[in-house]
Amino acid sequence: MSKSVIVPIFNHEYKVVVCWGDLKHLHKTLLDHHYTPDHVTKTFLKEQTEERRGVTFREHRCYPTIWINSDLPATDALGTLAHEAVHAVDFTFQAIDEDLIHSEIFAHSVGAIVRETTKAMKLLTAKDKR
Repeated sequence: MSKSVIVPIFNHEYKVVVCWGDLKHLHKTLLDHHYTPDHVTKTFLKEQTEERRGVTFREHRCYPTIWINSDLPATDALGTLAHEAVHAVDFTFQAIDEDLIHSEIFAHSVGAIVRETTKAMKLLTAKDKR
């Protein structure tokens, strides 16, 4: 199943897009968020995602976009999401010339991405949600 979620960082002006599923959905998600069609060809996406658990895409004036391989077990998906969320928040901070990588705001931004995506991906069972 393919799906996407948009997570605001700081406010609604800065966002991170997270998607999971097949390459067709990834391609559509990137184009929907203004990535250049010449840069995100299907061949390029296949090369970037092949044998990877996840990847973060970034292009000037586009929201960082995380792709998570939806075939991963939940624990691997969570670890990969956290890893890619760090890259996405770092890209966002670079875009606004902030060097806050060791700050609470950075950590909370990563946490927001993991929390909102975990809900959307339904990675947790009812027992885990307590």
